[in-house]
Amino acid sequence: MVIIAGEYHTDSISVRASVPVVGSIVDYLHGPADPAAVIHALSMPGIKVVSRTITEGGYRLDPSTGECHLGESEAAADLARQHPQTTFGVLTAALRARRDAGAGPFTVLSCDNLPDNGAAARAATLGFAEAVDPQLARWIKRNVTFRSSMVDRIAPAVDASSRHTLNTLTGLPDQVPVFSEAYRQWVVQDEFCNGRPAWEAWASRCARMYQRLSPSSSDC
Repeated sequence: MVIIAGEYHTDSISVRASVPVVGSIVDYLHGPADPAAVIHALSMPGIKVVSRTITEGGYRLDPSTGECHLGESEAAADLARQHPQTTFGVLTAALRARRDAGAGPFTVLSCDNLPDNGAAARAATLGFAEAVDPQLARWIKRNVTFRSSMVDRIAPAVDASSRHTLNTLTGLPDQVPVFSEAYRQWVVQDEFCNGRPAWEAWASRCARMYQRLSPSSSDC
């Protein structure tokens, strides 16, 4: 992944931009192609935090009740699959595997811009788990933490022309490069059930940890 941080425009990239190569992604699994592999990876004891970013519709919550809408076609199909494919089906299957193996829980960290996204993820996961196994739902409710976060950084869509420009700058054949503004801020609700990296230690200029999140938490 390549990030261009600096001034940018829709039709050109400023010469003031910097071009760092992000090397933190060491592996990649495509969930729709192999959901069993994703579930297996998430069930490994070394996984402590699972971060996720999805659109509001991906939560599949009933707007009138705030509960998981299991009548939705993809959610209903997931309940019949051996290996679920939706986000919360996969999370439920992974947490069940961890419970059964004694691997302990992980924290689900929501990184999209839905307000109170941790609570939404909790409702969606518990709703799916309840339909699969009520005892599992109770275990998740007691042990798994669902944390909210807010991300503030503009990252415009990258078209073919921008991709060509970025790859020319880096010399890398990146099919999904990203460019963004230099400013960035990540505000995270703290209390993780199985530990977390010290984000605020090495990213003190952009990572802020709070017990509760509110609009006033975004203060730098």
